[in-house]
Order: sequence, then structure tokens, then C-alpha cells
Amino acid sequence: MTASVPSSALTFLHALLRDESPGEIPTDAAAHLLALVTAHGLDARLDEAVRDGRARVPDAQRPGLRERMRTRTAKALHALHIRDQAVGLLQAAGVPVVVLKGAAFADWLYLRPELRAFEDVDLLVPRSSWRMALAALVAGGASAGRRSGSGPHVRSVQVPGGLVVDLHGRFADAPGRAGLDGEPVFDRALPTAHGGPQVPTLSLGDHLLHVAEHAARSKWVRLGWLTDVHLLREHLDRAGLALDEVRALADRVGRRRMLELALLLEARAYGRPHDDVPDLADLVATCESNQLAPNAVDAHGFDAAWFARLVDDPDEIPGAHRDRWRRGMRRRILRLLGQ
Repeated sequence: MTASVPSSALTFLHALLRDESPGEIPTDAAAHLLALVTAHGLDARLDEAVRDGRARVPDAQRPGLRERMRTRTAKALHALHIRDQAVGLLQAAGVPVVVLKGAAFADWLYLRPELRAFEDVDLLVPRSSWRMALAALVAGGASAGRRSGSGPHVRSVQVPGGLVVDLHGRFADAPGRAGLDGEPVFDRALPTAHGGPQVPTLSLGDHLLHVAEHAARSKWVRLGWLTDVHLLREHLDRAGLALDEVRALADRVGRRRMLELALLLEARAYGRPHDDVPDLADLVATCESNQLAPNAVDAHGFDAAWFARLVDDPDEIPGAHRDRWRRGMRRRILRLLGQ
């Protein structure tokens, strides 16, 4: 095979996303590119490309790549098993639940679970049922651990085997408008079959908007989120649903800029025709820069300047500052109480 050296790291990563031929990794760039592949959860895609002859990796790097891929596969299968158990416990307790993000997508949108890297299982329950849901998980063997400073309806519980299940009574831990929290998402939920028990997930439009918001708040540091957007768009097309319906939802909950940012980044990564939105050009460039240095970006703390660039309504920003201050006070109080 005559492979061409990738013109840039982002070009190489985008080719992996599109299942194209990323080419040959030169020895002097191997450590950097493979670190990016791992950071973005693309080890399994690169392993496939190497086995298909679409990519070439220096011989010294191949054993490590295969080992990381095997580890990722084992973790994904374990996480899906835990997801099914947790959902079963909540359903048996009569608690409505939907699975969010990676744990919902891995064996639905993707051909194989290892193609969608995720570290924990995110479950959303109605706020009114949150305490009942937490009690059901603890009764099933989970350890509730420390309380979260993010808010009264967020708790990470640890299940046997070390996996974390994040139980949410709201969508976004970051400050700001409620967004999808004000929508009847449980009424629109899909009882999607995942090859085993029925695991309920969000509707396609709700999924797309939730990924767009989550990734935007996290500064788009993971390329895997773009594949989520791409596959959700394909499902929307097959279901005969127009993006205009999702845009209308985004307008209703004040998340239109976040949605358009996701659609622009996905179009650029997948070579899809798109119209540039000048107002978002700087955001797009910043996000693509973050993807080239994902481990150098703090995607968790509240960045007021970044948040101000994302929100539709500038009046939301003062409220976000107040919310962040209250959460900081809550964190300090819980720390003093030893919880």
C-alpha cells in the first residue's frame, strides 16, 4: 500500500471518523498522533483501519494499540451489563428512567460497543423520583459515595466492579437556563431495544440537542461526540424528521447556538456541505484547536467567558454566575460536613 503522510493531525483524526484511509503514521509523529487517538477514544477505529490496510502504524506501536483496543472492548461490554442492571433496578422500583450519551449510543448507533468510548453510565430520572431512584440503586448493591457539589439532584454511585453510574435528576450540571429540563422528555422517550432488555433512551431530537449542549459546555474536546451527532443526523433522515424540528426545540429551550455549533463541526469533520455561520467562526476554530490538545483543556470548571459565547440570551449569564456561586458554597458546606 502506498500511504500518504497525513497533512495534519486533525485531518488524520477526521479520516478515522469517516472510516476512510488516514494513511501512514510517520515514526517521528507516532507518539503524538496515537496519544490523540486514545484521548478521543478512537483506538478501535484505528485498529480496524490497520487491519484493513487503510492505515499503517509503526511496528513498535502495534502491540500497545491492540492492548488498548482489547481493554476498551472489555470495559464497554462490562459497562453495558451494568447499564442493563441499573435500568432494571429502577424499572422494578417504578421509576421512569432514560439512558444518556455513551451508554445509550454504544450498542444502538454504533456497530460495536467498543467504537463508542465511554467511562460511566449516565441515567436520567424525574426530579420527583430522584431519591427513590438512588435508594433503589443502593439497595441493589451500589455505593452512594460522597454527595455532589453540583446540585441536590446529581449523585455518582459506584457499583461492584468499580464502574460509576451517574444518576441525574436534571440534564446539565453546569449553570444556566434549564434547557431540556422544562421539556416532556420522558413522554417522548424511545423504548429502544439493545439486543436484550428494553433500555429507554431520549427521542432523536432530544439526544441531538443534549449532545450538542454537553459537548459545547465541555469545549468539544472529544471527537467522538461528532460521530454521535453524525449518526443521530442519519437516524433523523431515515425517520423522516427534519432538522428544522430540532432547531425549533433548540429555540424553545435557548440552545440554538450550541446546536448550530454542533452541526457545523460535524459537517466539517465529515465533509458534508454546509453554510458557514460567521457569528460562530471563532467558536468553531477554538473547538477544533481544543481537539488537538484535549488533555490541556479544562472542560469541567465554569468558564464565564466561554459560557457567554455559547448562550442564546446574554441575560442568562448573570444567573449562571449566581448559580456557580451557590454551587461553590454547597460544595464547601458538604466538605465541612464530611459528606
